[in-house]
Order: sequence, then C-alpha cells, then structure tokens
Amino acid sequence: MRVILITGRTSSQGVYKNDKLGKKYRENVAICEICKRDLEKLGIKEGEIVKLRTKEGEICLYAKENSDVEEGTIFCPLSPWINFIIPRGTDSIGMPTFKGLEVEIEPAKESRVLKINELIEKIKGD
Repeated sequence: MRVILITGRTSSQGVYKNDKLGKKYRENVAICEICKRDLEKLGIKEGEIVKLRTKEGEICLYAKENSDVEEGTIFCPLSPWINFIIPRGTDSIGMPTFKGLEVEIEPAKESRVLKINELIEKIKGD
C-alpha cells in the first residue's frame, strides 16, 4: 500500500535520549504511527511489524495506532531507522526530504525491528 510519510520529533525521543542503544528507545522511536483504518487495510494490529520501502532501502518498524494521523499518511519519528529510507539527495536545498515522501508499506509479521547496533552495521555494509 502506498502512503505519504511525515517525520518529526516526539517527546519519547527526549525521554530516552540518554539510552539510545536501549530497548525502550527502540520501542518508542522505531515506530510507524498509522490510523486504524489503514491498519485494518494492511491486516495488522498495533505492535506488529510493518516494512517501509523507498528506492533508498527498506526498514521494519513497530506499528502504532494513532487517530490523529490521516488515512493514507504515516508518521515516523526522526531516527536512525527512518533515516535509512530517506533519500540521500537534497535537491540543492541542503536538506533531505523528511516530509511528504511516498513510501510503500506492508505487513512484516515474520520480521523484526533491528537493534540500533544491527542497523549501524547494516548501514556500514552499504
């Protein structure tokens, strides 16, 4: 399913900023906030894993229901996870596209969300 990605900061990022290698940080930042209707279309429940894909790559995140997110849109906190699929180019403005990016989302129930050290190793391998 194609959706529009919006990224931003969350209060959870600040709460767990001193433990970025920890489980709580990952559980609160490696998330994809999505409306109930889109969760139903995907056939998944909150807490299950979704895979986001762009031409830059793909990443698995925890699905989190959020009634403030509009249908056809997802919200993900700015993080090493979401940066993995953000286009590297800046289109001469000095800033990557963090908002309004079209992404493919699908259920990934058999997958898992990478720990930050695993994500770093994956990035180093590219």
